Amino acid sequence: MHLTLYPYIIDKNFRIYEFVSEGPAGMIRKIVRFDRIGPDIYNLSLGDLDEKTGKINYSIVSDNKDRQKILATVAVIVHDFTMKYPQAWIFARGRNKARNRLYRMGINSCLVFLEAEFDLYGIINDKIEPFTSDQAYDSFLAKRKKN
Repeated sequence: MHLTLYPYIIDKNFRIYEFVSEGPAGMIRKIVRFDRIGPDIYNLSLGDLDEKTGKINYSIVSDNKDRQKILATVAVIVHDFTMKYPQAWIFARGRNKARNRLYRMGINSCLVFLEAEFDLYGIINDKIEPFTSDQAYDSFLAKRKKN
């Protein structure tokens, strides 16, 4: 499967990734972070870097008309992160239902790529179940398949 991606840079611990979104809203620096929230569980966060404050805004909707390219880039970043940390569980939750829907659409658009290497799960009402493309979830989990 061929994915169109943005090039990205990685910090020395493979926990923070940065790339630049390009579109009608201009050049927007995107940050993907993996924060440990439990034994081998990492929260995935995606946000825009505020150039003035140096802080990451996780709630902004930048609408740079490159959603698919951003989500594909994040999918490959998850792949790279789990190559470095193969035991990691990746947890992701949007700030609201609309953002979770966007994440589900992103997973669906890369599903062939993701299912080849990851076990994917959705969480709904605090219950974990195998991911299905047509189910609305509260959050998501992914774990690299064992070779």
